[in-house]
Amino acid sequence: MRAVGPLVRRNLRRGRGQFAATALLVVIAAMLLNLAVILALGYSRSYTQLTEELRTPGALFIVPAEDAATTLDDYLRADARVSETEVTRTRLTVSTLEFNGSEISSMMRFDQIGLATRLDQARVVETHGAEVENPIYAPLILKYGGYELGSPLALGVSERPFHIAGFVESPTRASMTMGVLGFQLPEAGLAAIEGAAQEAWSVSAVIPDAAHWDAVSTDGSALVRQWGTDNGISTPMLYDISGHLLRAGSSMGATMFAVLLAAFGFIVGIVVVVAVSFMIRQTVTRDMPAVGSLKAVGFTSRQIVSGIVGQYAVATVVATAVGVGLAWLALPLVRVSIEGQTGLGWNPGFDALAAAVTLGVLLGTVAIAAVVAGGRIRRTPPVDALRGGVATHAFRTNPLPLASTRGQVDWLVGVKSILRSRGRAAATIGLIALAAFASTFTVAIQTHILGDPQRFVLTIWGMDSDISISLREGADPGAALATVQAVEGIEMATTYENRNLLAGSQDLMVHVTPDFGLLRYSAIYEGRYPERADEVAMGANALERLGLTIGDTVTLAGGTASENYLITGATQSSAALGMEASLVTSGYQRVAPNYVPGFLTANVAPGVETDDVIPPVRDALGDSAVSVSNESTTMASIMEVWLTMSRGLSVAILVLTAAVIVLVLGLVVASHQTARQSEVGIMRALGFSRARISRQTAAAHLPVVAVGLAVGLVAGGFLTGPLISWELGLLGVRNLGGAASPLSLVAIGLGMFAISWLLLVWMGRNVGRLTSRELIAE
Repeated sequence: MRAVGPLVRRNLRRGRGQFAATALLVVIAAMLLNLAVILALGYSRSYTQLTEELRTPGALFIVPAEDAATTLDDYLRADARVSETEVTRTRLTVSTLEFNGSEISSMMRFDQIGLATRLDQARVVETHGAEVENPIYAPLILKYGGYELGSPLALGVSERPFHIAGFVESPTRASMTMGVLGFQLPEAGLAAIEGAAQEAWSVSAVIPDAAHWDAVSTDGSALVRQWGTDNGISTPMLYDISGHLLRAGSSMGATMFAVLLAAFGFIVGIVVVVAVSFMIRQTVTRDMPAVGSLKAVGFTSRQIVSGIVGQYAVATVVATAVGVGLAWLALPLVRVSIEGQTGLGWNPGFDALAAAVTLGVLLGTVAIAAVVAGGRIRRTPPVDALRGGVATHAFRTNPLPLASTRGQVDWLVGVKSILRSRGRAAATIGLIALAAFASTFTVAIQTHILGDPQRFVLTIWGMDSDISISLREGADPGAALATVQAVEGIEMATTYENRNLLAGSQDLMVHVTPDFGLLRYSAIYEGRYPERADEVAMGANALERLGLTIGDTVTLAGGTASENYLITGATQSSAALGMEASLVTSGYQRVAPNYVPGFLTANVAPGVETDDVIPPVRDALGDSAVSVSNESTTMASIMEVWLTMSRGLSVAILVLTAAVIVLVLGLVVASHQTARQSEVGIMRALGFSRARISRQTAAAHLPVVAVGLAVGLVAGGFLTGPLISWELGLLGVRNLGGAASPLSLVAIGLGMFAISWLLLVWMGRNVGRLTSRELIAE
């Protein structure tokens, strides 16, 4: 080890700039990889721990009648897959509240604060500490919607405002995107809203084997729907969800963060792998005479390799520690975004497992490069090494002999350098190509996801409408629809509702409306929406899981009724993570004859403000509507945290990409300049000017850079679209565009070429300032 230390210090001294550039690349890769691992593993562990502590059920049902709850509870108790059940009385309503400055509508659940339950518990995470008037405990997500402890909260169930006495968390009632917001009131507060909220019963089921969560949820929902058919009730199921869907919805933000960071980190990681391998290879080539001298005086191959690779091992360890530290500093910002999307508390700290995975991956890169370098050093005899690795009878061609080749001498010398070092040129092309590919990936994300977050949110949401209307139980939807259509400023109105049906053993969220052609947004990415009662369009993930395609027939069931439907199209959205279907109203009524629409959607005419139309719509509907809300502002308000995160992540990725490009180009040029140091010293002694040396440097790199850019940009043009589509396919979005536009590819190429030119000129002139003695001396 005493012999290896001086070698490491010597190599560090000779390649300080390359060492620093490599270390910075490792810092970027370590930060991205560490954040991705924390989000992918750390958040998952945190969510699992939370659900265990609060005893969140594997299947949850909310029904409107005690008899339905009793029937369902008896069925679940007899099910061998279920270990425990609980029935609790609750209150449910659809109402409005202000969120991020906009009025939104949501299903709301009201329970008694402090009431002991065995299952589906809610936990108070913050309290005001002082008594407030008309107290209410609100879901944690409202903290990110403009509310603080003690803030007034106006809800439709009470004429006077509540005041927030505390924030609570519960996986089953945490956010609007999961379908229900859960509030808790003192006993007196519950009594005060008795007539404004519908009495309902919550049935929770503990299912030890998570593989049965969806099946039990599906079977229980079918039982309740059948109970509703038998009792003439059109809406027997107010709300139901399985543990898997609950977990997927709660972790969608974290998953998106992790997917984008992991994808970009993976690309940067490959750049680091190639860069470290490239630098070690160049160091071995450059120092081959020194390797021969060391072997001649008794150094072993292992000691020599350790001296060369040691600097990169040190750089990797130190840079990984810095990257992990930067990731830790960024965690508070990530935590705010995740909590704002999920409504669940998350307190990430230093994650030893994530740090170990990050260090293991990056150190593994150095280890692989060390094995490759060690093989070459072991195979080279000391005598050959002293000659720079050239064997006794080695013959090298002399491409473009200066005596007989026409052309400008400086450019010929540069091109000769490329042809004589084909291995270095190939590695350089690979590095530049990877940097260019990373750029195209960044531009594609910026264009199709982060740069247009409203469009992306629309795709995630799966629908675009201006006004959402919830009808009161027993209201005539036909009469309500005619009333809305008659309001001045309304361009289109129709019924639209999400229901549930079974396809085999899979529970599908079903979008039901009379005519999908009336809707402003289409989630179809292949085929078309159904137009007849025996047709259906299905979500991408649903088709994949069921092994179906457009043109096949699928059997959909509701209660005891089932019918066959022709699949006419495939849709994309994150609704139910792609486990969705779309039916015209008459098609849904084939399996649910008693179905009566309970929701309307409407769009305003161009130039009309939605908020100006909502009051007359509300007045015209009167008591027949529970709520009339601005759906576009609801969507924007709910997703405001996501939009903020998108903008921040967009800037971060663009900055990191620019840094990666500059570092890679700097490494390549610095490596070549170091390899040519003695040659440049001789040229300086012969009288070559700095300008000529700079031109030779450019000639030795610009053709290689141009080829690398072409390879990377072409690969990016073809591969970024499928890569992004594959990543988003996990969420149910299959075709978002993805690929960078030809114009953006040209812009990337010109920009990177310009950066390369400036670096080459600057570094060439810097080398030219040194004296011949300084350049030739080691």
